[in-house]
Amino acid sequence: MDSFKSPELSDRLWVNEILSSQHVLNCDAPFGATYIWHNEYGTKICRFKDFYLTAYTFDEGRIYFDYPIGNGNVEEAVEFMKSYALAKGLSYSITACSHEQVQVLRSILPSGEYSEHYSRDNAEYIYLSERLAELKGRKLHSKRNHIANFKKIYNYTTEMLCEKNFEDALMVNDIWCNEHGGHNSTGETGEDCAIRKAFKDFNRLGFSGMLLRVDGKPVAMTMGEPISDECYVVHFEKAISGINGAYTAINNFFSKTLTKYKYINREEDMGIEGLRRAKLSYGPEILLEKLIFSNICR
Repeated sequence: MDSFKSPELSDRLWVNEILSSQHVLNCDAPFGATYIWHNEYGTKICRFKDFYLTAYTFDEGRIYFDYPIGNGNVEEAVEFMKSYALAKGLSYSITACSHEQVQVLRSILPSGEYSEHYSRDNAEYIYLSERLAELKGRKLHSKRNHIANFKKIYNYTTEMLCEKNFEDALMVNDIWCNEHGGHNSTGETGEDCAIRKAFKDFNRLGFSGMLLRVDGKPVAMTMGEPISDECYVVHFEKAISGINGAYTAINNFFSKTLTKYKYINREEDMGIEGLRRAKLSYGPEILLEKLIFSNICR
């Protein structure tokens, strides 16, 4: 029964085969994200027929499933996930990321046995890549001004991430953590571990990214991966303090390299008010809302 397992690099091929045939936009879907965060969230994956299933076990007593990705009978895949949870004596939740998914789950889950919870803090911000790259229009005038001022004030260069500059990119992350209290008593956080794992297997995971320097000094870095030929997801973006416009600049500079994708997913705001204002200010094309279906324990 225990067909879910921890993700391994060898799983990337079949996961990507399934993702390539689907219209998937949510940031949890790509294999790289699952792989680098699996220790933090206790993530397990499973290939059930032609479905890619993902389970998270970070909450004691409950298991969380993403909506099944793939082709076939969704009700059968959901029943498989439910059976897996119940066999382990766990309550369970299933997250829907679109109106269509919500309607499917409402049609197959027994009425009265599930609660529904909208998670605004976990809504994802998805932009047209052209919008982030070109910053056209009156609403993005201030962004263009920030970048113009950045270019005027600083002697900057950009580099695509590669093994030669990984250490400098990690330096940006370490400085950011020290500035924001991001390290715990052991010197690491879950995000630290995920970032280091991303660099360790950067090429094998199909990641890409950019490093921004001012006067030769690394001041900002960003990285992510494609979900499909349609959408790219930015997993991390860090900039050190004291460099005005660094975030706006690296966002724009990196977006210019991603215009072959229609969309760029910049993930959630996690309920952080400043981050929410910043992400809304770019005018997302889609605010990907998530509705969580949780079984009611009796």
